[in-house]
Amino acid sequence: MIVKDHTIFKAKIFAIALLVLAIDVLSASADWQSDWDNTLAAAKKENMVTVITDVTASMRDALTMSFQSKYGVQVDLFCVLG
Repeated sequence: MIVKDHTIFKAKIFAIALLVLAIDVLSASADWQSDWDNTLAAAKKENMVTVITDVTASMRDALTMSFQSKYGVQVDLFCVLG
């Protein structure tokens, strides 16, 4: 009987841990979306976003052009190697 009770107890603890983890993931997801929305709104207000990255020149146009067409914001991209 003790083994069965211990197994049930472990299962309940595991279920609670999963629930806490799920709540944490959902709240982090909502925080991320809010941060992105605020950043995008600021970029649209300025009509420009500046990005510093180490991508190659061949990737630059693919990144900037797709962002500009999707969000309507000009991208000022600085490429830094190293």
